[in-house]
Amino acid sequence: MSYQILSRKYRPQTFAEVVGQGHVTRTLSNAIASNRLAQAYLFSGPRGVGKTTTARIIAKALNCMAFPAPTSTPCGACDSCRDVTAGASMDVLEIDGASNTGVDNIRDLREQVKYVPLQSRYKVYIIDEVHMLSNAAFNALLKTLEEPPPHLLFIFATTEAQKILPTILSRCQHFHFKRVGRLEMIAQINQIAAKEGITIGERALSLVAKASEGSVRDALSLVDQVVAYGGAEVREEDVVAILGVVDREGFATLTRAIRDKDAAGAIAAVRALLDHGHDVKLLCADLVEYVRHLTMLKLGSDPAAVIDLPKDEVDELAAAAASLELDELQRLFAVFTQAQEEIRFAFYPPFTLEMALVKATRIVPLEPIERLVARVEALRAGGAPPAREPERRVQTTAVSGAAPTATVSTVGRDAPTPPPALAPDIENLWQRAMKRAMDEKPHLGSYLEAGRVRGGGGDEVVLEYDSSHVVFGEMVSKEENRAYIARLLRDLSQRDVAFRVSASPGPAREGRPAGAAGRTPHRESPSRRQVVSEAMAHPLVKEALDVFGGEVMEVKDMKRATP
Repeated sequence: MSYQILSRKYRPQTFAEVVGQGHVTRTLSNAIASNRLAQAYLFSGPRGVGKTTTARIIAKALNCMAFPAPTSTPCGACDSCRDVTAGASMDVLEIDGASNTGVDNIRDLREQVKYVPLQSRYKVYIIDEVHMLSNAAFNALLKTLEEPPPHLLFIFATTEAQKILPTILSRCQHFHFKRVGRLEMIAQINQIAAKEGITIGERALSLVAKASEGSVRDALSLVDQVVAYGGAEVREEDVVAILGVVDREGFATLTRAIRDKDAAGAIAAVRALLDHGHDVKLLCADLVEYVRHLTMLKLGSDPAAVIDLPKDEVDELAAAAASLELDELQRLFAVFTQAQEEIRFAFYPPFTLEMALVKATRIVPLEPIERLVARVEALRAGGAPPAREPERRVQTTAVSGAAPTATVSTVGRDAPTPPPALAPDIENLWQRAMKRAMDEKPHLGSYLEAGRVRGGGGDEVVLEYDSSHVVFGEMVSKEENRAYIARLLRDLSQRDVAFRVSASPGPAREGRPAGAAGRTPHRESPSRRQVVSEAMAHPLVKEALDVFGGEVMEVKDMKRATP
């Protein structure tokens, strides 16, 4: 097989060619130049970031025959350098720790290290995946590590440094290799692609760099894979198809639905992505990363310092972050991180992600605590309310076209002339609307039952509340509740029907109950209704509803409940 994969063909041969590990290569170069080498090194970090490659470069630097002494810039052309590169050097031995785990293997190694190098200045032992050695093997190595012969150097490489015995760690200089940043990875892939005559679009580069998870070896393997699929001109569609990553447009549709609070749109978008073969775990991880990036931008941080993405993607994220509040982003992050945990154990993970999306689309900005405190202080400063009942606001919602519109007017204590009687078709429409509201939003349905419905002339519904139920009227008058009733009337009637809430200063007047003709608005006994009315009219309850904007879920008669 004549073809050599890119990860082997472009394996770094000098310290300068190692990508993303400047803190390691600079220290080692200076140590070699100043002849301050340790007797053993431990390289730890993720896969494919240059641990074994750096160990080989050290071996070449110590034994390069083009220089009379060790050098930080080996020539790569002498016999020693070529033998190390080819893995054929008699004095540079690479040992697989996973295959030589026993104490007997280490005893054999201890016997070999006594002999001087055959052709080179130093004997270098590179033990890969050293954490696989047994405790007995580690202990057999301790004395040799502490007092090695002057011609010997150990270099250990591992992906799990926490498994190395402390007694071994104390005898080594430990270097931690980082994941390669996405921008550095993009630059490296682009440079190698140019040498190979491969054209890769910027978005395709970004997807490959993301899929590699900071491993240069994985990134170049992915490039080999997509080139084999789509040829020398790699497009974003090719990367999406062969790697199963989330495509940009589909993910944008999903995140747009989340920002617009469109649960149905979010479900449709995620179903489309999953139908194209995208992994639900990776998709949830992408959502977590997306919310994290938005949060960092919302905090006003330097994008280049906290978000490792091309500028055009950062600009898109900044535009999205402008439409969300910080508390929304924090709760979105909690929703999706919890979904990640639940997906691991879910019988059918897509359902878990769908429910997380529904929850995410129902998140609304919280009232800042400072504003709530200010409102409480303002209420305290206002003192007792005036003797004369203030004018009440009456909010009107008209159903027309695609979205409801709202107007605000005021009425005094003296109510105007009663509106005309309720037309039969309007009465029927209201009964159906009440039934739907009770099924979909029971709490709102109970508020509607407390009022009395009248006709307002033409296609109009007027819901009137007397002074003992005015709090229920205020709850119905909330913007989200009025918008819901407006949509309900429009959907049921297929025409324009106006809806208005009216306040009556006196006792309940004649008129049809909001629930149905001929029956009382509430099923509770008169004493129960009195308890509820008194509780809702209590100043503390009204103040709490006014300040915090909540809803009364349940009213209990504590006098009766107490034995």
